[in-house]
Amino acid sequence: MRAVFFAAALIIGLGTFFDQTWRAGDMTPNAAPILISADWIAATQTHAENPAAFWSGSTEAGKDWETFNGYAYAADLVIPIVSLGQETAWAPSTSRSPLGRVGWWLRWFAKALGWIITALGAAAVTGAVRQD
Repeated sequence: MRAVFFAAALIIGLGTFFDQTWRAGDMTPNAAPILISADWIAATQTHAENPAAFWSGSTEAGKDWETFNGYAYAADLVIPIVSLGQETAWAPSTSRSPLGRVGWWLRWFAKALGWIITALGAAAVTGAVRQD
């Protein structure tokens, strides 16, 4: 149960961080064709404060792209055996502000912890780890 509680706390903490990263305009689509498209480039020029929010708006080119959610993104990082589609669709930008740079490195830390937590949880469920 501790592994589940730690994973939940990690997802909530990371979700809050990545939600703030999104609000700061530091999340970008994670696809090369989009990043070189005329619509994305125009969004970065006209809405430099948060091009992803503008680009993915209901009347813009990215309206059919995966909608960003900081908590789903965090869960996608921490739970390695399930893909929610957030990590493949979005990535922190290292070129806009410190939040994006921190987020870029934090996601690797979250993945490593996720694998460790998942392994401990699986071991506890199967009885490989006991508290005697």
